Amino acid sequence: MATLKDTRVYGNFRVNLAVVDNNNNSGTSGQVLTSTGTGFQWANNPSSAPVKYFSASGPPQTGDGGDNTSALTAAFTTVILSSATAITSGTGDFTISAGGVVTIVNAGVYHISYSILTDITAIEDLRSESEAFLRINGTGELNHSQVIMYNREGIEGAATGAKTMLYSATANDTIQIVARRSAGTSPNIRILQGQTVLTIYRVA
Repeated sequence: MATLKDTRVYGNFRVNLAVVDNNNNSGTSGQVLTSTGTGFQWANNPSSAPVKYFSASGPPQTGDGGDNTSALTAAFTTVILSSATAITSGTGDFTISAGGVVTIVNAGVYHISYSILTDITAIEDLRSESEAFLRINGTGELNHSQVIMYNREGIEGAATGAKTMLYSATANDTIQIVARRSAGTSPNIRILQGQTVLTIYRVA
C-alpha cells in the first residue's frame, strides 16, 4: 500500500463525522487539536479553562482595630485559617480543615504566596525572633518558604514575613502555615490571625 506523504486542499473542507487523533480519540466538547510533533491529539483548550484559586486568612478581626491572636512558643504551631474567609474556585479544587490545613485536590503547578504578622502584646524589655514556613503533607517544609521576624518589645514589636513561590503539587497534597518563637524568651509574641493570608492559584 502506498503511503500518502502530502495532501493539500484548495477550498472548503468538510467533515461529516468525528475527527480522530493519533490516539484514536475523537475528543470532547471544547477541546482543540494540538500538535505532538509527529502527529496531533485532542487537548483541553487552555484559554477556556477556568482559573483554579484559593485564598483565606485567619478568623476575622474582633472589633475596630482588634484582632484574634494566637500565642507563639518554642514549638511549631499551625496558624489557623478560617473557612469563613475562604475564597475558592470550587470545593472540587481546594478544601480547608477547621485547623487551617488546606488540601490541593488536583495535581499541577501552583503559585503560592503567604504573609504573616506577629506582634508583642505587652510592654517588655525582651528581644526575640519568630519564624514561619509552609508545611507540606504534615511533615515536610516547602523549600525556600521560611520567613523570619524580629520582635523587639511591646511598643516596637510588630513584624511581617511574606513569601511567594511556585510549587509542583501532586493530587491531594496538604499545605499549612506553621510558626514558632525561634530565638529569645518573650512569652508575649502573638500571631495576628486576621492579618495572616494564604493565597494559591494554578498556573499549569
